[in-house]
Amino acid sequence: MNFKKEIDQAYSELGLIPINGQDQAVDRILTEFLVNDKRNLILSAQTGTGKSIIGAVVAMVFKTHFEDDPESTSDDYDTKINNAMIVVHSNNLVAQYGDTFKDFGSERFHQIIGANNYKCELNEAMNLEPGKTFTGEDCVKSKATPSELSKYCNNCQFSYAKSYVNKTDNLITNYSYHFINSMLSNHLQKRRLVIFDEAHTINDVFCDHSKIDLSAEQLNIYIDECKGRHELKEPVAILNSIRNRLLRDELNEGLYVEPLRSLQGALSSIAARYAKLASESPLDQYVKFNKTARRYNSLSNKIKDLFTYKYDHSIEYDEKEHKFTVKPIFVGNMSKQIMSDYNLFMSATISDKFMKTTLCLDPDTTAYVELDAVYDPANKPVIFCGEKKLNYSSMKDPSTIKYLQDTVKEIVVSASADGYKGLMLTPSFALGETLSKSIPRGTKVFLHKPGMKAMDLIKEFKANKGPSILISPSMYEGVDFPGDLSSYQIIVKAPYKS
Repeated sequence: MNFKKEIDQAYSELGLIPINGQDQAVDRILTEFLVNDKRNLILSAQTGTGKSIIGAVVAMVFKTHFEDDPESTSDDYDTKINNAMIVVHSNNLVAQYGDTFKDFGSERFHQIIGANNYKCELNEAMNLEPGKTFTGEDCVKSKATPSELSKYCNNCQFSYAKSYVNKTDNLITNYSYHFINSMLSNHLQKRRLVIFDEAHTINDVFCDHSKIDLSAEQLNIYIDECKGRHELKEPVAILNSIRNRLLRDELNEGLYVEPLRSLQGALSSIAARYAKLASESPLDQYVKFNKTARRYNSLSNKIKDLFTYKYDHSIEYDEKEHKFTVKPIFVGNMSKQIMSDYNLFMSATISDKFMKTTLCLDPDTTAYVELDAVYDPANKPVIFCGEKKLNYSSMKDPSTIKYLQDTVKEIVVSASADGYKGLMLTPSFALGETLSKSIPRGTKVFLHKPGMKAMDLIKEFKANKGPSILISPSMYEGVDFPGDLSSYQIIVKAPYKS
């Protein structure tokens, strides 16, 4: 092993012992990066390998290596703080990573997610809109008095989270936060290494994040919101023109470039105007105008990206809804915006060819490492117990729903008799609630509902000791249920392949 000493030191600091050949896997990755001068590493490692620990150890050795080897450092970096970023698919996984490394303090590992996940206690204390929950997106810190700052803002979780984003050795966040920073805000200092967990989802998540949705109904809302402001007369006229084209079905594959260019300029002007209004307004209007400015700015920047990066895209038009959608097909050359000098892509289901194609990775600087399976597939059987073909039409048939309820009940009754806990993945919240009613008493049901924070539900489920089942449409990837926390999984309808 080329880096045995550094790897052993990292495991010692984490208080862990390598399992399933993790240390050898880390050494293979480090050798490709630091000896063979590869800049991208695609790691295919099945469930149970401990990819989060592998990634953390790689990051820790990177820090040691570049601090101890002055010839390897760059003037562009402050190596003491800008080491690695760990990017994951969802807030659940951010919290999971955060819990794994919480004992090391924010200087070593620190997590942050979108502003709308943090409460704004100052806003709630002012009671500007009784009953409304205010978040970090509604922050009014710039308008607060010294006493309000002391009472509410100095202990704000969002302010604390932001204070360490450029100080911590290893920043943990989700794809959306990373994409917004990379493509728009640029408030995070560049980091030498970016670790993408559940990397097989990057293309789908990025393309969905960057898609442009435009509808006549949406433009009507914008027009009504702006039409009373004389200074926005010209931008509103452009909104009207685009809305009318949508209603006449005149926005299509052959005619959309110039209209979108005009729309981008109009949205940018409207966003700038509302931002100015926010800065000039009293507190009760500041939050509203600020949020409005961000909404227009978001769509404006997505359209701007289309012309800046000239990415390959698909176009959909819904004549009934008068809705026009532009969506990237691949991340393509935009990958340069979201990647750094070194990039580690980790997943249990990842393809070397797919990653190189969708992210335009240079084959000469990209390595692929595949680890052996930890579990014998024979011990993880997949049992197909369905007799009905499930699709959009059949799922509306009451007889299909009855069949699903009976099948789920039979599985859960059998598993609960043995004291097992399980997970049920459904294609929607609605179906999850319908099927939950078929589960008999004696099995505790943890039902994921819209708007509910999944991580809180997961914690409750894990803490429960008896037979129980967690039902959700959004826990397909990366959530860890070690040991007997989920002895069986019911997949009600297999998702479509990427």
